[in-house]
Amino acid sequence: MQSSTLQFLRNLEKNNNRDWFNENKTLYQEAQQDVISFVEKLMEEMADFDEEIGKLEAKKSVFRIYRDTRFSKDKTPYKINFGAGLSRKKPMLRGGYYIHLEPDNTFVGGGFW
Repeated sequence: MQSSTLQFLRNLEKNNNRDWFNENKTLYQEAQQDVISFVEKLMEEMADFDEEIGKLEAKKSVFRIYRDTRFSKDKTPYKINFGAGLSRKKPMLRGGYYIHLEPDNTFVGGGFW
């Protein structure tokens, strides 16, 4: 993943409003494509031990950046992270993985529910 993606998120955190976002839409699109590429590569590696993950589409696994603010006291319109959910589809093995990409707060989670 490129450092410009994390820099975009840092800038978004400081300027979390529609005007700034619209002015920097191309930077968002570049960062989003970088995250999709990162998730594609990660999924290829994960398919070595979890073939179900290899069947997913990275673009559909990356979450949208827009927040639902209808019931929130925090009305900032954008998330300050990129996230992706990789859910397994087999009936008996419904585990999944979560990827959270944020400056100074990046992590991966997984499990079964």
